Amino acid sequence: MNSLQNVCNLVGKVVHMDQMLEHTVETVCWDITLGVAGTALGHFFLSATSSSEDKVPDAVDHVGLIAYGYLYEYGDLGILRTPVPLKKTPKSKYPVFSLRSRESVGKTGKLFEEFEKWVAEQNAGNYRGSKYDLVERSCVSWAREACQFLQVPYPENWDKICDWVVKNKRFAGLVGGSGMTSRKVQFRAQAAAAPRRLINWFVQKCHCFR
Repeated sequence: MNSLQNVCNLVGKVVHMDQMLEHTVETVCWDITLGVAGTALGHFFLSATSSSEDKVPDAVDHVGLIAYGYLYEYGDLGILRTPVPLKKTPKSKYPVFSLRSRESVGKTGKLFEEFEKWVAEQNAGNYRGSKYDLVERSCVSWAREACQFLQVPYPENWDKICDWVVKNKRFAGLVGGSGMTSRKVQFRAQAAAAPRRLINWFVQKCHCFR
């Protein structure tokens, strides 16, 4: 009986240790449409420019992951890592607007060192900053691959964003420019011009549907 109890205690400890080695993974999304996507007009526009009704994105976001106490995000500067203090709002190093969502998507058994090695390989390979592309290699496409590596699910809206960007390359570039030159100046100019560009694009699209 004592031997059986010892085995049970040992198994229990192993299971407990496995649970301790798991790390929570969160997804973070910043709205880059100046809040337009959340309005009735924005929804109508996204609906009219999506490939089908079931692929209409909730918003067009800059996205990232929080894991091991850090925010990871990809853009034209490469994959960046920023510490995230407990119970603090994560701050992106890329030009973004308002934080739209932050949600836990599961736990990963991958070690911090394993993920860091993978990130370094990505930064030196297909996801170097110089290879950033809004359609082929965006923040969303990298974050999806990161979730797959960590073996956790990612928000359904990410697939919808990628589908929408492919169909609307020109407009996606207007609201989600990478800021590769004069980042601060471009960010301010883009923020000021984005509403007018959105209206002009929307008017053009409405004419197409008549």
